[in-house]
Amino acid sequence: MTKYLLSQLGIIVTIASIFMPISTVAATDVKQPEIESSTVVTPAPTPPTIASLDAALQQNPQDLDARLQRGILHARLARYLPAITDYTEVIRLAPDRAIAYNNRAAAKLNMKDYRGAYLDYSQVLRILPEQAITYNNRAIARH
Repeated sequence: MTKYLLSQLGIIVTIASIFMPISTVAATDVKQPEIESSTVVTPAPTPPTIASLDAALQQNPQDLDARLQRGILHARLARYLPAITDYTEVIRLAPDRAIAYNNRAAAKLNMKDYRGAYLDYSQVLRILPEQAITYNNRAIARH
């Protein structure tokens, strides 16, 4: 059950990251809290870049997470062919990763490859048949 919920969350986060525009929020007149001198503040981890993921994949070409993240970054930049290539490699290495099929389907849908998107959404439903949003996305691709 936990694996199922984690996969659902991953798909939702990925869909949101692909289709929601990246925006920045400027904070003005926000008073920063004072930090005690004994408090240690660790900097937030920097998000991965395509270059850092390329380096990680050169060290370990079978790193599925790095390849998936690189595909997501390519898709955010509307570079759908490199994104599809990364998702396809994830699928080749781990055929039951529903998120890779889902993301590849979304990229194909953006490229107007409706048949390919339909087939990939069908694979997501084979792995996770409870995904209502995937039925909707597959219907859009078929339409």
